Amino acid sequence: IIPQDKFASIIKDVHLIEALYETNKYNKEEAANTALQADYDSIFNLYKITYEDFQNSLKYYSLNDNNLEIIYNQALEEIKQENSKLN
Repeated sequence: IIPQDKFASIIKDVHLIEALYETNKYNKEEAANTALQADYDSIFNLYKITYEDFQNSLKYYSLNDNNLEIIYNQALEEIKQENSKLN
C-alpha cells in the first residue's frame, strides 16, 4: 500500500490531468485519450508505482474509515499551495 502522504500527492496529480483531459476532450477526443494515458504513465513512473499499486491503495484507503477523505483534503491543500505560488 502506498503511504498516505505520497498517495495524496498522486491523487492530486491524477485529478489535475483528468481535469485537463475533460477540457481537451471536446476538441479532439482521441488525442485527449492518448494524452491522458501518457500522463497516467508519467505519474506512475514519477512515483515509481504501477497501476495495480494505485488501484490497491485506492481500494484500501476507501475501505478504511475516513482515510480517503483525509487524503483528498490533503491533495486539495497541495493544489491550493501550488496555486498560491503561481499568483
